[in-house]
Amino acid sequence: MDAAGAIATNILAVAFPLLTIPWIVGGCGVEQYGILALSQAITAVAAIFVEGGSNAASNVRYASLVQPVLIRVVIVSHTSFKLVNFLFTLPVLIGVAYLTSNFILISLLPILLAEVFQPYALCARLGFSHIVAMSTFGGRLLSLILVYFSTVRGDGIQILAFELALGLLVANLIAYMYGVFSIGVWGGQWGGKRAVIRYISFWKRIKWFGVSRGLGAIKERMAILFSAVIFDTVAVAILDVVLKIVNAINSPLFIVSNHFLLWANRINDEVFFKWLSFWLILASCSTAVVLSFLSAELLGYFGIDLLAEYEPFSFIYFSVIPTFISAVVGNYYLLKNGLVRRFVESGVVGFFVYMTFLLVSFLLGGAGSVMFFVIAFFAGQISEGVYRLFFGWKYVAR
Repeated sequence: MDAAGAIATNILAVAFPLLTIPWIVGGCGVEQYGILALSQAITAVAAIFVEGGSNAASNVRYASLVQPVLIRVVIVSHTSFKLVNFLFTLPVLIGVAYLTSNFILISLLPILLAEVFQPYALCARLGFSHIVAMSTFGGRLLSLILVYFSTVRGDGIQILAFELALGLLVANLIAYMYGVFSIGVWGGQWGGKRAVIRYISFWKRIKWFGVSRGLGAIKERMAILFSAVIFDTVAVAILDVVLKIVNAINSPLFIVSNHFLLWANRINDEVFFKWLSFWLILASCSTAVVLSFLSAELLGYFGIDLLAEYEPFSFIYFSVIPTFISAVVGNYYLLKNGLVRRFVESGVVGFFVYMTFLLVSFLLGGAGSVMFFVIAFFAGQISEGVYRLFFGWKYVAR
């Protein structure tokens, strides 16, 4: 039930945004959708600073807790940490909105608050992943209904943006409050100074999680931000849809690659994993080929035309292959052997290679930069995978 809930939550998180795109584009136009996608990318970067790597770190911490008193300490400390970050980030994002006259950012502020009450780590520890899935479904369905009626009424993009953000906030709050009340956070013993000191010592180890989570999330959003600077809002709209489809493909692949780590600890059969990896890579490659050929038709379904100058964006579908290989190598060769620092370092290497190609694309400018922009997706993942493979094999060979 718990694993099924986690998978369902993952699928819902990538499926619902795709369902809303045709209505938004149909109601507001491609350029307005491009501005919304850019605003969501900026807000997502702000949310990284609110989260600060604490979700991944707390997930590890929750797993080792048994006593309710310590879980209470983690809940309050974790939420307080993100609430303080939220209060510092909020005026910055509002300032950016007024400086750029992009008031859609104001409408997306509930996304930052939703990050404060992110329920995944808590509910996973308590065995309530199915509650997260149900609350995610309810929140996303609320957004879907609100967006539908707004497009029928002809509401502006700011209203639509708020409705999308509101669904995420409602989903997170429902699951978070369910977990909080189930553990009795408002009552019982707190363990005094000893419990607090033990938790403070945990925050000293958060830096690696923060670096890994931060670079990974920023990397996803930089493509949207750079495309807005280099190209135009139509390019942003095209790229956003393509990346959402890529994320929909990567979602089940990441779940499988994460299970590799669990299976590897139970079934020490390297040949089995090589064959399984081979067939999954072949399946992802076939999917990428099909999506690449059907890219124009897919974008047409969302109400967006694939302009000739942006046709190379279709090759981004193939980035799922090096992404999957890198994830498998990282889980099987590094995390399995406790090489967490090397795992984080590989993400740093991939991020800087990725950013280098984006900068080259920016310096070239115009249509000639499109191919370098696309190559960035492959270069970052390939360099990350090579780094992981090198140190993984080096460790195994010792």
